[in-house]
Amino acid sequence: MRTYPMSVRARHFVPPLFVLSVITGICLALAIPKLGFLYLALLVGAYCSFLVVATVVLAAKGHLKEAPLIPLVLLSLHLVWGTGVWAGLMAGKLSTAPCRLQEPL
Repeated sequence: MRTYPMSVRARHFVPPLFVLSVITGICLALAIPKLGFLYLALLVGAYCSFLVVATVVLAAKGHLKEAPLIPLVLLSLHLVWGTGVWAGLMAGKLSTAPCRLQEPL
């Protein structure tokens, strides 16, 4: 993001928001179980709907053989990407200072 800030789009913020939503749902479920579980059920239902649509679209584009793996790959990608963004922010690794490219060796 620091190197090419103009390339950042709204879709890049979806995985971190998804991870934040899951953490919020777990905390809510611990504090107010009925509301928290309802929130998590809606979140999981919406995400599963997304996975089904994404799998169907990719399968229709000729990726039928990979279709069974697509939901697992997307879930892994979103959880790791979202968690990495939050971990980087908490560790101070994602600063707003411009990136300095190193000289070639």
